[in-house]
Amino acid sequence: MDVEDLKSGRFNEALLNEIDSSTDMIVVLSPGSLDRCFQEGDWLRWEVAHAIARGKNIVTVMLRGFAWPTEPLPEDIQQLPYFQGVEPSHALFGASVDKLATLLKARTSFWRSRHAGLLAAVAAAGCMAVVAALAVWFYRPSQPEGSEAVRGKYLCFAQDDWRKGVPLLAEQPGVLKAAALAEIQSASNQVEVARLWVAAAEKLPAPDKWHCYRRGRYWFRKALESAQARQDSKQIEALNSELSSLPTLKASLKISGQSFHQETLVLRRSSMSWTTHSGVGPYFIRGTAGDLPPLTFAYGKVATRTFEPEEVHKVLPEGIDFSTAKMTRQQLGGKTGRYSVIEFKILEDGAGISVVMREKQNYFDAFTFDVTIEFGQ
Repeated sequence: MDVEDLKSGRFNEALLNEIDSSTDMIVVLSPGSLDRCFQEGDWLRWEVAHAIARGKNIVTVMLRGFAWPTEPLPEDIQQLPYFQGVEPSHALFGASVDKLATLLKARTSFWRSRHAGLLAAVAAAGCMAVVAALAVWFYRPSQPEGSEAVRGKYLCFAQDDWRKGVPLLAEQPGVLKAAALAEIQSASNQVEVARLWVAAAEKLPAPDKWHCYRRGRYWFRKALESAQARQDSKQIEALNSELSSLPTLKASLKISGQSFHQETLVLRRSSMSWTTHSGVGPYFIRGTAGDLPPLTFAYGKVATRTFEPEEVHKVLPEGIDFSTAKMTRQQLGGKTGRYSVIEFKILEDGAGISVVMREKQNYFDAFTFDVTIEFGQ
């Protein structure tokens, strides 16, 4: 930290020298941290402008509640919002640090092994803006699982962006390399790809193992579709047997509430939203991992409540396979319950689920709903 490490010499010269000798700068932004940057003599503006002018790799870490100013930033730091950044999550802290590591040019395992706690402390404090210049001498040689593998896992496991993530996994040594290479080079042999993901899952701890199992299940289903198109009954039987033998992460989701027209729940890996149309909302959203408190909406309006990733994982464990989801209970009641329906669907490629509770017409009274979704059963 500059208050401890830069005690000798003129403070401003020492600070600029630290920035000059670094490859990366992490700018931690808390609410209101850029308010003074419109003043010529602001130190934060001065430091960031110096890093931009020197062509440093800048990564922003945006704490909860931070918002970019509505008016354009001064010309010397106007580029700051366009650098890649991280919004750290307490529930997904490991993934947040993984993403941060992928954005650093001088990245190695040093960040995760020794300085992950620094970001945790800064994020927990959430007080003033901090600029940490990361000097080249901080870093050690890369470990077998390099930064591209970390980024690949983040894209595949946390973002469900396998198209971008798999090539990164294929370039790095490790348990996932063989499966990723097969997916790129031998996608036509879908059974082989599926088995390699399953083999990787058996060597990994949770939650990574569950992500690999769900990818294996994805490719087995692709192979099953091909066999069904060929009407290959022997292959269909064999694939169904392999699919049924795969371990699954079991969980349940229960929602109960009341509405005057329509309620929509959309749940993805790290995001969840509830939208009401002239409704009341859920009494509870109850999952295997915990409950979320009741939501309150104003009658007569369309409104959406978006949940933080840590709230999502408070309901369902990480690594859940949405393609295994089934609605096992759907009950409607109340005065307009007989005129209402519950619509459940799995989103494309098993990226999530949606549940819609709605009246067939907009009547002048309420209906109740009680829904249970089971995963991995």
